[in-house]
Amino acid sequence: MTLKVRQKHELKVPRNVVYACMVNVDYENVKKRALNQNGRKKREGRYTTAGVDSLLSIDGHDKLMGYQNSTFPIAVYGMLDQASRKILILRCWTTNSNPDVVGHWYLELLKESKILPGSMRCDRGTETGKLVTIHGYLRAQVGDLTDPVDSIIYGTSTTNQRSPGIHHGTMCSKRT
Repeated sequence: MTLKVRQKHELKVPRNVVYACMVNVDYENVKKRALNQNGRKKREGRYTTAGVDSLLSIDGHDKLMGYQNSTFPIAVYGMLDQASRKILILRCWTTNSNPDVVGHWYLELLKESKILPGSMRCDRGTETGKLVTIHGYLRAQVGDLTDPVDSIIYGTSTTNQRSPGIHHGTMCSKRT
């Protein structure tokens, strides 16, 4: 709204003044759109899963690596069960963009747990190519889906469910 006031009316008004005016005019709707205590927008809805081991969320985090992956060469990759929010895999490595490495981690998970997740949610990154192929092939062998590609859900990392105890910008939660 501040931008609209500046562009349309050519007025330089501080953001807090515009916000105060909006609250005076329409308190209820401003309250609905308000930010929560963490400074983030409230989540509108929640999605549900069929149960434990039905949806696996997969993503990597390489923001620690810095420019040209040489500043601090540690990448983090995680796999999370959406229903229980249990962290199934959390690996720190020098890369998380190698499809062979990520595919190997997924095979390790399957070998250890002896459970094939119903669906997986990941982004369309280069590292997920083999992982998605392995999952699709195994789902086809099970034969419970008409098209194994239906077991892959592509989406952005920002819409993934957050891991408990792992917050943006920190790797571990403090224990008291």
